[in-house]
Order: sequence, then structure tokens, then C-alpha cells
Amino acid sequence: MGAATLLSNVWQTDCIAHIDLATGAVLGWVDLGELWTGQRLHPMDDVLNGIAYDAPRDRLFVTGKRWPHLYEIRLRREHDHADPTANAARLAAVRARCRPS
Repeated sequence: MGAATLLSNVWQTDCIAHIDLATGAVLGWVDLGELWTGQRLHPMDDVLNGIAYDAPRDRLFVTGKRWPHLYEIRLRREHDHADPTANAARLAAVRARCRPS
């Protein structure tokens, strides 16, 4: 994660946007929809909403509204498939989950 970037949860989703502060461009997405699969009594509210970055150890802590746990995660860049069509399909699927209509 670069110094001039920001991680932001996306309202009413389990997604994080990685944003370039200079341009406002979204550099990437983190989909945490499968991190906590417990019963959600209020699906639109019981979503990711807490992000804390520990720079010395390069790790993130995340949690959500009414989630029973705080999770420590490390982000890694997913390697691209050799097949550009597969890459485009995966990116489209993540965008559909992470960018509210």
C-alpha cells in the first residue's frame, strides 16, 4: 500500500476500495464478502465498516457492524491470469459486488 493511497469501505457492502489520493482513481478492490459468513439479521447493515492499518507490521484489521470478530488480514496482489478474458471476467464480477448501483 502506497503512502499516497487510502483504503475505504464501500457503503452497504463487504468491499474495500484502494484509492489514489492524488487522482481519486480506484486502484483496486478488496472483496471480503466471504470473510464472515454468519447469519446477518440486517443484510444491508451487517456489513464491513471498520478498517485499521498497522503500518509497522503492514497488516489490516477489519470488522463489521454486529460482526462477532475483529479480523487481522494481510493483502497481497493477486497475480493476473495469462488469459485476459479471465482477468476481465473476474474484475467485472468484483466490480458488480463492490460498486453499488
